Amino acid sequence: MNHHHADPRPEQRNQLLQGLLRKCPELASSLACEEVKAGTELYREGGPMTDVYFPTRGVVSIVVRLRDGSMVDVQTVGTEGMAGVAVSMGIGTSLHTIMQQSPGELVRIPAPPFIEALRGCEGARRLLGRYAGYSHRFISQTCVCNTHHSVKQRLCRWLLTCADRDNSDELALTQTMLGEMLGVRRQSVNEVLAEMHRGGAIEQGRSHISVLDRRQLENCACECYETMNRLYARLVVPLL
Repeated sequence: MNHHHADPRPEQRNQLLQGLLRKCPELASSLACEEVKAGTELYREGGPMTDVYFPTRGVVSIVVRLRDGSMVDVQTVGTEGMAGVAVSMGIGTSLHTIMQQSPGELVRIPAPPFIEALRGCEGARRLLGRYAGYSHRFISQTCVCNTHHSVKQRLCRWLLTCADRDNSDELALTQTMLGEMLGVRRQSVNEVLAEMHRGGAIEQGRSHISVLDRRQLENCACECYETMNRLYARLVVPLL
């Protein structure tokens, strides 16, 4: 099943931003839409957060990078959320490295007008608080997932999450990228992808993966996928 954007206006393709604009219409005057290449760093750990970002196409990865250069994805963000929620809590420097995972589009709001607009919008602040709580749990869930679940379970979860976040079953992902994000050897990723390809769950090209059978992926994904979907529906959706 392919997903399609119903509205061409970028700000209406991000659920969280739509909810914020309903509660805080003055944010609309500060929006800027930008095309972003894969691999672009939105924030570097310890660096300034001068803007906040709302993905409208493609996915953003919140990663932890170690001294040897290796990194692991701890949260994948797309049209359900934002990068830079810490700005709303008065934090001006990034706690993570956050990068554009696949080619896409973002709505950017400079931090000063974003913070200023929130001061008069209690409803928007409450929504961001809920989203921050969801993000915190997502990162915790990923830590448990990486420790207790198999490469296949985690890979299925990650593919489903990316498809959901980008509203598309066509994913611009390479095997190298998947290995880096999951923190596993590329060979392990190759073996699992080949198995899923043979089973008809996906089709893989040189730099993309097509989800053909979501039911298969859902059946082999770990419980973390459903857990986080339920939490978003319970915690964030009622305030959108």
